[in-house]
Amino acid sequence: MTLARYLDRLGKKTGYMVFLEKKSALELSWENRIRREVLIFDNKEIILYAM
Repeated sequence: MTLARYLDRLGKKTGYMVFLEKKSALELSWENRIRREVLIFDNKEIILYAM
């Protein structure tokens, strides 16, 4: 994962990714749109926010 390699270069253990949904609220409800996930990849914690 590119973010894990970038975190290595920075000497960091945690990073964040934010995804913005392009669909309108009529196509995708807010309950299904907003989420937070924590992933571990190459001993790095990657926190994913999607909305």
